[in-house]
Amino acid sequence: MALVYKNRELDLQLLDRIDMRRLFAILALTAAVTAHGAETVTLFDGRLTFTLPDGFAIMPPKLKKLKYPNANRPKYIYSNTKTTTSIAVNTMEARLTDSQLPDFRNFIEKSMKRMVPGCRILKRDLINLNGTRWAKLELKSNAIDTDIHNILLMAALDGQPVMFNFNATNDEYPRIKKALEKGINTIRINKKPSKHVLSRSQ
Repeated sequence: MALVYKNRELDLQLLDRIDMRRLFAILALTAAVTAHGAETVTLFDGRLTFTLPDGFAIMPPKLKKLKYPNANRPKYIYSNTKTTTSIAVNTMEARLTDSQLPDFRNFIEKSMKRMVPGCRILKRDLINLNGTRWAKLELKSNAIDTDIHNILLMAALDGQPVMFNFNATNDEYPRIKKALEKGINTIRINKKPSKHVLSRSQ
């Protein structure tokens, strides 16, 4: 499968070299943050919304730069106070349609098997979240001193891939699983606002 990158067709292996470093940065746990209660997050001019689990907050910019010095860091990263669980949201500079989701997921899976230490695929699925189809990939990967449980979600947003990664340490995942699933079920891609043309009365 080929995607279209910046108005031209691009082989997926080239897309891999351009964007996969940003994607795999998502698989790391985040640095310390200050926790708040559950809150609804609105991204991309209102096109994407979801609710964070209790005790999660966005990582401050300085900590993001410290944890991810590469410019390809995920755009949005949230974490609990213990940094044992994190949620990252990112986009990729490629064109993607809903019909390409299964192929795109397969491409991500193959790339991760090649590039992520100890990658073990647990589950593949296509799910519907509030009217939008998402490709789902559940896997485990290795960190320095523990295994990480990852749930990746992928969809087409305005013709581009948007991706979530919900991850937790292997020990933490059984305790946080229900809260993550609850957060996943709140993910919604909203319709573009209508443009109303106002006319003056004659």
